[in-house]
Amino acid sequence: RLAQRPLTASSRRAQISRRRAVVLLALVALVVAIVATFTLGGSGGKTATQTTVVTTTTLPASFGVGQLTENWTDTAPGATTENFATQQTIAGRHVMTYVFYPTTSTAASAPTTKYGPYPVIVFAHGYDLLPSTYQAMIDGWVRAGFVVVAPVFPVDNANNIKALGGWSNPNAQQAEDDEFHEPNDIAFVVQELVSAASDSASELHGLIDVHHVALAGQSDGANVIGALVYDQAYRAV
Repeated sequence: RLAQRPLTASSRRAQISRRRAVVLLALVALVVAIVATFTLGGSGGKTATQTTVVTTTTLPASFGVGQLTENWTDTAPGATTENFATQQTIAGRHVMTYVFYPTTSTAASAPTTKYGPYPVIVFAHGYDLLPSTYQAMIDGWVRAGFVVVAPVFPVDNANNIKALGGWSNPNAQQAEDDEFHEPNDIAFVVQELVSAASDSASELHGLIDVHHVALAGQSDGANVIGALVYDQAYRAV
């Protein structure tokens, strides 16, 4: 096995120059490919050139942050909510969902579709937490031009864990098992977004771009997103 020789200052410069040359060649190749794409072969050996006009819109340097609250309930068969204090199970899952959207001013205002529809980030919170725990991060995403959709999981959110006696209480610890149901909560919320986007009476119509949806999560919420993305049971979503 050969020992690696340390790079001298001249060899470092040469290495950097080679890398820059490779990047430049790649950019030139990309430009050639784009030009070739718009060159169409015509009849009789003639070449027709297709001209594409691109219009651009100047976005604000930073958006303001507005907020909507959606009260969605999943009533599909198998959607149940367990009360870990009484050990009772009820049908349906109420998934209150916060929608944070860009505004054209720093003050909160009604949703505007001036620059929309906006790409969407659906965010899953962790155990014994709430979307508000991540407010600084969420605001940063919204100010950059994203709509952030943050559901509150029905059982293991901070308010319910507190009602169960705090995270050290056995009932509250058992409530973390509800994580098993939460990938379906995220899938349900995404389906509601798709429905709202096509409903002209919805406040979300024209505001959200359901063709560009990213999923994110933290702690147990990251587990939920991983299960939703990789488990075949949710693949059709």
